Amino acid sequence: MYDALTELADLSLSLQDRCLSLSVANGSIDRTIRIFDSMAENHGPKFKEVNDAFAKSDIEFKHVKLATNKSIPKIIPSQFFRSLANNLRSRHQHRHRMYHQ
Repeated sequence: MYDALTELADLSLSLQDRCLSLSVANGSIDRTIRIFDSMAENHGPKFKEVNDAFAKSDIEFKHVKLATNKSIPKIIPSQFFRSLANNLRSRHQHRHRMYHQ
């Protein structure tokens, strides 16, 4: 999640630039889609960090022990990132078609 939020924050800040051209904006969106497609196969650095932490028996965050809850389903990272890429791609293509009509 952290990796995805970081990429979305970067995209958001990029798109808020008042001097941004439409072609650069399209490039930024395409870049983010490619990153999410890539993360579906090779998860981001924070994902690896969290998985490594959960592999240990004593998981702590700021000196508080954490426990897993089996009743809460885990997010499947590849499905999550693929869904983000597909949703962003769908919205981008829809808006792209609107401007070229």
